[in-house]
Amino acid sequence: MALIRHNRSSIYLAASLGSSIMLTLLAWIFDIALLPILAILPFVLAASLLYPQYLFFFAVSLLPISRTVEFGSQLSLSFPTEPLLIFLSFVVPIEFVYGKKNHSDLLAKPIVLALFLYLLWIGITTLTSQTPLLSVKYLLAKSWFVIPAVLGSILYIQSWKDVKRILWTFHVVLFFTILWTLLRHSVSGFAFDQVNFTMTPFYPNHVDYAVVITMFLPFNLWLHSE
Repeated sequence: MALIRHNRSSIYLAASLGSSIMLTLLAWIFDIALLPILAILPFVLAASLLYPQYLFFFAVSLLPISRTVEFGSQLSLSFPTEPLLIFLSFVVPIEFVYGKKNHSDLLAKPIVLALFLYLLWIGITTLTSQTPLLSVKYLLAKSWFVIPAVLGSILYIQSWKDVKRILWTFHVVLFFTILWTLLRHSVSGFAFDQVNFTMTPFYPNHVDYAVVITMFLPFNLWLHSE
């Protein structure tokens, strides 16, 4: 058991090193001032890697409070979720390959094949792109959303209990943003001209805020009906 844990820790350390190198290169290419923080971030997250499913659930739960942060004129990331997804893009495939269970049969599912063919096609068109840097950025951005979402769901969502758990984590954070918005809006007497200000910094406007709540409403009703 100790040997297995040691090997697993070594794999995760290698993944964190790979993430650190990738983030450092991105920071260097796009002249990002937060380069030291980005380089250290994967090693901070490595503390959670013996239980990567919690990192996956944590990344999902942070979606309602993620916001776009600009790094120069050519790069923007959704913080704090997107850095976690970048990290999971290294960790989840390793966990998928070296994990105890064989999930290869799930990779043949039509929806999974469609998503990976989508990434493959983006990669092919990147080779013939007239703006290769922009195309590579687009490919990377799509990859670190699709890979951890697909493989992470296969690995860590094994039952309806897991589905409920991930929905509840999302629900709790979403409820916080709703409470935040209501409290701030109440200060102005729910004035319409303040409607876009009250949900900042979590949502850029009231449309995004309403869409997120509406999308989650069916799941909310399902959770409370159980």
